Amino acid sequence: SMLRDLDDQSLETLAPHCPSLTTIAVRECRQLTDRSIMALAQHCPSLTSVDLSGCHQLSDRSIEALAQYCRSLTDIDLTMCFQLGDRSIQALARHC
Repeated sequence: SMLRDLDDQSLETLAPHCPSLTTIAVRECRQLTDRSIMALAQHCPSLTSVDLSGCHQLSDRSIEALAQYCRSLTDIDLTMCFQLGDRSIQALARHC
């Protein structure tokens, strides 16, 4: 799908204009890195549901930012996010 071509620059441009965004699904957007997910977290604090499955480049930094800024987060899909470790789980447990 075209969404799979979504990159950091596109998401970083979009995020500041969507402060009330509650749900986003960027499944298998393999070009996305921590840079754009951290921007998304900072600009979209109302997020409750995030699907990042198949976003292989993401690290714990992305999940820590989502946990820190998006305190209403109740649903997060991290399937096939192979670089994530204990820090992600700890951040979600601590903040969400």
